[in-house]
Amino acid sequence: MYGFKALRISKLFMSIMAISFLVILVLISSNVFFDSLLEKQTAGDTITEIESKFMLIFKDYAGISELILFSIIYLILVAWFFRAYKNLKALGANDIVVSPTVASLTFFVPGVNLVAPIMFFQKIWQWSWYY
Repeated sequence: MYGFKALRISKLFMSIMAISFLVILVLISSNVFFDSLLEKQTAGDTITEIESKFMLIFKDYAGISELILFSIIYLILVAWFFRAYKNLKALGANDIVVSPTVASLTFFVPGVNLVAPIMFFQKIWQWSWYY
């Protein structure tokens, strides 16, 4: 339809989201377990060697893995946004003054990323809601 590319969810996107969801569940359950170990330690109870090794590993890698996971999900969102904004020309949007590349780059500019993406998402919604 006039050069319009459908915004389908690809298999790669779905697999990355499924893996991200599993990692988030593991991090949440690890965080709960870590909190219970901290409560156990502060109460004066003895902690086994395995539990102490888990505490050391969790302290080291939890923040890094959450940062990597957030970065992957954020880049997927920006890639989807770029494609959706690029499709607006094919839908007949004549009032677009910013290119899709510039609109996508606003996600990475501090301060601007709090306002500009909302305006661009409104434009996407305005032009594509009836499709």
